Amino acid sequence: MGTHARYRHKHFLLTSILALFLWVSGGYFIFSVAPTTIWVIVAFFLLISGALFLTTSLVLGNSRHGLLAVFMIIGYLLLRLLHQDIVVNMILLASLTITIEIYFRQKNK
Repeated sequence: MGTHARYRHKHFLLTSILALFLWVSGGYFIFSVAPTTIWVIVAFFLLISGALFLTTSLVLGNSRHGLLAVFMIIGYLLLRLLHQDIVVNMILLASLTITIEIYFRQKNK
């Protein structure tokens, strides 16, 4: 096993452990803290965003795709929080995510 392969394996392991920690922290947060203030809601979204980003980046193998997936999921959760989760908004959110992905693909060529 070369130095580069060892570094990648170590990086993957640390990222996996951090993602698991964030998921466990988020689960504990959901079940133990009542959403009474705006700061609790912000803390929830930060915990879930971190956990989703690390997980989707590991699963998809690309940080940019992971970040776009997180923006789409968090966007949906925010729309759901505001009672605006209708089909048209979901289509617009998906369209925006696809448009951003196409823009960055064209930019990298």
